[in-house]
Amino acid sequence: MIRRFVAFVGVRPGAPPLAPSMLEDGPLLLFHDGPPPAAAGSVVCLLDGIVDDVPALAAEVGERPGTGAEAVVAAGWARLGPALLDRLGGEWALFVWDRERCLALAACDRMGSRTIHHAHSGSGVVMGSEAREVVDALPASPGPDDAAMAHWLSGGGPPGARTLYTGVLRLPGGHAVTSAGGGASATRWWRPRFEEPAVRSLDDAGGAVRERLRTAVDRAAAGGGEAGVLLSGGIDSGAVVAVAADGGARPGTRTYSAVFPDHPKVDEGGLIDELVPALGLRPVKVEGRTGPLLDAALEYLAEWELPPLSPNLPFWLPLLRRAAAEDTTVMMDGEGGDELFGVARWLLADRMRDRRPLAAWALARRFPGTGVRPSRRIVARVVRDYGVLGALPHGLHEVNLRGPWVESRTPPYLLPRTTDVHRVAADEWRWVRGDGPRWWLGLIESLTGADGPAPAREHVRLRSRMTGIEPRHPLLDADLVDLVLSLDPELAFDPHLSRPVLRAAVAGLLPDRVRLRPAKTTFDAVFQQSLAGPEASRIRRLLTAPDAEIRRYTDPAGVAALLDPAAVAGLGGRRRWALLLWRLVTAELFLRHQADPALPARLAGGADC
Repeated sequence: MIRRFVAFVGVRPGAPPLAPSMLEDGPLLLFHDGPPPAAAGSVVCLLDGIVDDVPALAAEVGERPGTGAEAVVAAGWARLGPALLDRLGGEWALFVWDRERCLALAACDRMGSRTIHHAHSGSGVVMGSEAREVVDALPASPGPDDAAMAHWLSGGGPPGARTLYTGVLRLPGGHAVTSAGGGASATRWWRPRFEEPAVRSLDDAGGAVRERLRTAVDRAAAGGGEAGVLLSGGIDSGAVVAVAADGGARPGTRTYSAVFPDHPKVDEGGLIDELVPALGLRPVKVEGRTGPLLDAALEYLAEWELPPLSPNLPFWLPLLRRAAAEDTTVMMDGEGGDELFGVARWLLADRMRDRRPLAAWALARRFPGTGVRPSRRIVARVVRDYGVLGALPHGLHEVNLRGPWVESRTPPYLLPRTTDVHRVAADEWRWVRGDGPRWWLGLIESLTGADGPAPAREHVRLRSRMTGIEPRHPLLDADLVDLVLSLDPELAFDPHLSRPVLRAAVAGLLPDRVRLRPAKTTFDAVFQQSLAGPEASRIRRLLTAPDAEIRRYTDPAGVAALLDPAAVAGLGGRRRWALLLWRLVTAELFLRHQADPALPARLAGGADC
């Protein structure tokens, strides 16, 4: 279920929100779409997304079998209060109004696959399902957050709970924001506790992951109409579709793929074609093209009042719209596989902290991608980056923020004051202060951190909702995550292949050409060709205009230098160049949109900037 809402607690709206239905109760004013919210006694509940095992929860809280998820959650809150959140698996965001306690709470699932945005307004708080609901509801539109813009222009995501809007905060995964008697506070409700790994062999780990993944796929596909899978030639989406099709025993699984016949190096159409007879798939393929990137970015900006994280919209939106036209309502994917099943790199830091440098060196020799006989130089670099640096206490990382580290992580076109703001807001090592070994803390950070996973999932969610489709991520299922956190981290080390545990889990279900494929394809070449070709003149006009908005944060000469093809080598390659150029142009569109909401309509279709 897709739900959108905006709630005002102790404050009245400055402008009518978009949602059509209203509930007023004392200090609460709630606007929402869809049917009336579920109620249980003095509790009102809105639920966005899916909750796992609703029948079991219904039985626990005394609801009849067949009761809808939203009503069960309302009854669960009435009976259990905040303890309910620990019972909720799945991908969800919810809003609860408890009239008896005069308490409003908004919360999201552990991984932040769904999220909540909130902002203080006078003596009250505004909570909403999307940033644009909160922004539009505030008495005055907030300006851009300078620290978030500094990180965006450097290729990262807004730090911590920030968004690109000043004062509008995103609720991290596993957190809740509560308002009782004015004001609001965000707290973590999911507090994982480290336990010594219980599974230490690859065969056992693969078998356990396979069973949990079966359950995760069944949950993701259930209760939402027709389900499909976004399929590439990679191991993550391949594992999801292999389990969904049960290795071919359940033919007819819907799959949707973008293919690039004009770009043979990134086209995975051949691999996808191999999976069709092996797994009995019902495939749809849409040819991806090189543009127009900016028109898709403008469409996204008009819909969400945010710039798109990735330039992939020109091929994902047509593919998702094709799926929606075929009555597919739920789309599963391989999101989260890189993080969940990737190498536990910070295990090297634990070896160093245990004063076992030889053990750290041995692990580095098995680091994915290093090969059978890695050179001493490569091994030493891995030990330095993940063993020595990872073992440092947090205080020493803070010292690094005041030195050359900043210059190595920020592009040369940023103004000095922008670089300073970036430094102040940056705290990429905050996770080392947690309670547990570094490998375990690092895995949790890689799944929930603000500088990668959270913005990427928000982008996937928003692009899907532009087409009316609900995205679901089986590889981020709460029970599957708990299982992987209990595996021996050394199992993730393999000099030949990444994600060895996931590959073991789908042995016999997924053809080996995909299961054991070492390469991971990216679509970078498609974006780079568009940015350097069809869109180049349009981008140049935007970024070099005398009144360009990004001049608040960047040096015009530095931006102009980025537009020179010679800049590619100086930035470390075409991938970094394309990312930074994309961030510059989307930031410019976002900043212009603040003063001119009609901008997307005016510039659509290649109109002059």
